[in-house]
Order: sequence, then structure tokens, then C-alpha cells
Amino acid sequence: FMREYSYRPASIISVGVGHASERDIWQWLLPDARLLGIDPRGNKHGWTGEYVQAAAVAPGTPGEVTYCGTCQSIKCDKAAEHRRPFTVKTTTVDIAAGHLPAPHFLWLDCEGGELDALRGAAGILRQTKWLNAEVRERAWTSTYAEEFDAFMRAAGFKLHYAHPGTVDRLYRRR
Repeated sequence: FMREYSYRPASIISVGVGHASERDIWQWLLPDARLLGIDPRGNKHGWTGEYVQAAAVAPGTPGEVTYCGTCQSIKCDKAAEHRRPFTVKTTTVDIAAGHLPAPHFLWLDCEGGELDALRGAAGILRQTKWLNAEVRERAWTSTYAEEFDAFMRAAGFKLHYAHPGTVDRLYRRR
């Protein structure tokens, strides 16, 4: 879609690197774009580009939070019962990515932490025209997708495409 609209971001910010499978596509389609991964796990899964090992959070969040290794989320309310909970450092997207050239493309896969990450990305969002987010209903809320869409509308974005077979949602600035 970005190519169809002639959008060529100067930087791609991946919040929640996961297995970094998108990285290969970005490097192929946008070889000149700078890549930044923000993820609380130390295993980069072959990530190339800059990497910040921290959870992306809203401003005012304490400097460390509990990360559930089972749910791969800082939002899990049962982390103590699950295997592998650990403490991770926090940052905001604005702090981690503020040095990158605009315009940006944001890729969010934070397992329920997407809104917190965006609340800490006000400056980056102003320089972003496209954003992809993995938005799924979680145990702690049944209205997360609605809340996410409302936040995106208030930030000046509209839902461009929701993949019918996944939880990926692509937003474009109005």
C-alpha cells in the first residue's frame, strides 16, 4: 500500500521485534531506510539495524516493568503464574527513535502494549503517515480494538486496511 501511495519512509521503527520476519521485506523494498527495533527481549532474532532492549511505554511509566515471557507482554496480569516473568527497562518511542530521519513507518506488535507505546510516540507520530499494528482482543479488555481505533482517529489516522486472516491493521494519516 505504501508503494501504491508513493510513500517512502526514511526510517522504520519496529516496536516488538518478534522474529523480525518483516525486516527482510523492508530491507528489500526500502534498502535506504534506517531500521530501529525496540523490544524487551535480548534475543534479536537476526535483527540488523539499531536495537533498543526495552519495553516501549507511555510517558510517566516507571523505569522498569514486569515482562511476561509466556504472553510476550508487559500487560499480562498473570505474569507471576506464568513461566519466565522478568524485569525489563522501559523507554518511550520518542526517546528511542527521536534521532531518526523522518518520515517514519511504525510497526507495532506489543501484545496489548500498543496504546502505551503510541502514547510515548507523540513526536514520532506527527512525522508518520503509515502505521501497522497487530491489534487483538486480550483477556484484560474486550474493547481493545475499539480503543485503539479511537486513539488512531484522534491522532489523525484512519483505518486503511484490516487483514481478514490476521490481527494486522494498517492505518494511514488522513
